[in-house]
Amino acid sequence: MKSTFIVSPDYRKKGKYNVYCVLDIETTGTSYKTSEITEISIHKYRNGKRVDKYHSFVKISRPLPPFIRIFTPHITDELLAREGKDLDVVIKEVKDFTKGSILVAHNGVTFDLLFLKAACIKYGLKPLSNPIIDTLRLSRSTFPNERYHTLGDVCRRMQVNYDEDRAHSADYDVDVLWQVFWNFAVGLKKIGVNLEDGLQEANEAIFNMFKKTKSS
Repeated sequence: MKSTFIVSPDYRKKGKYNVYCVLDIETTGTSYKTSEITEISIHKYRNGKRVDKYHSFVKISRPLPPFIRIFTPHITDELLAREGKDLDVVIKEVKDFTKGSILVAHNGVTFDLLFLKAACIKYGLKPLSNPIIDTLRLSRSTFPNERYHTLGDVCRRMQVNYDEDRAHSADYDVDVLWQVFWNFAVGLKKIGVNLEDGLQEANEAIFNMFKKTKSS
């Protein structure tokens, strides 16, 4: 069984990393084929400290669906028209901002990265090739007996304060996601799994831990 629970696509890279870009996007729906990005936030961390941040709203081609207006009430059609940038501009800025870093995202492999990949392809750009640590997969591997692994669920499990009223703002979600990831890294280090020793080694150590837990 291939051990790609945590890091994708290129988790074989070795060496010490100290730059992480924690990202989150908001969209008009769940399908990267038919939905559009409305907001993206990225916080850059070096040696555990935030050193830079990127945030942008994104223009969309049609009105927001009613359920999205409820889900992300801080985003309105008027706001996107007034403050949003064109997607081709945003995706180039995102690629430049994240260059040379490890990405951290919750459900990043099957959600955020698919939207970003689709945007790159649309505008003739190479998709992001950064290694990515998906905290959803990390949570499922670390807590295999837990049923729910939303960002809110994981925050509560990792003793990170999560404000439901501020949730689903990309900037807020990125902030709490870093705290979740940091707590994961500290906790895993205590049991001998060091994410900075090399992504392949860390990924396989967590995979082996997951197998032992499932078989016990």
